[in-house]
Amino acid sequence: MKVPELRYTIEETAKSGNLGAEIVIQTSEQYNTFEHDVFTYNGVTITPVLIQKNQLQVIVSGDELSGARTVLLTIDPTLFDTDDLQVTFDGQPISIAESLEDAMDPNNDGSNPEYYLVVTGSDITAFVTVPHFSDHTISIQSLSQVVEAVGGITAVIMYIVIIGIVGIVYIIPIWVFKRK
Repeated sequence: MKVPELRYTIEETAKSGNLGAEIVIQTSEQYNTFEHDVFTYNGVTITPVLIQKNQLQVIVSGDELSGARTVLLTIDPTLFDTDDLQVTFDGQPISIAESLEDAMDPNNDGSNPEYYLVVTGSDITAFVTVPHFSDHTISIQSLSQVVEAVGGITAVIMYIVIIGIVGIVYIIPIWVFKRK
């Protein structure tokens, strides 16, 4: 999708009242950091909690009168090392919307959040539906980060299991031999 078409779709969603908030994250080459701009609509706020290489976490807030909304996270592609991203809502992975139009309609999937990613040459835009409001955490991270985290935990568990097996194999023969 071309950037002008994407901007038009976003503007139409804002006009329809379905857009809740937007955050734009860009690289500051001068300071080697990431900067952000926040735009809020219809009583919804979005606050960045964590912006670092391969990880982004924001909190979206609104009252129960806000209703379902779509929030946009427009991200400089240099934030992530890959296009393989995982999006979570309150710590749980969420489904990919069937289309951009599906993600722009936050009311069509009941109480289930979903997301849709649009990758252009200049940015990555995540459209995340928020089916109801209070405070919710939306996280996006590189799948390589997820695999590394699981790999580290798995390595520790495997180490404990191997030590346990070696201990049992070593201790049982000694215990049996001493009993005789």
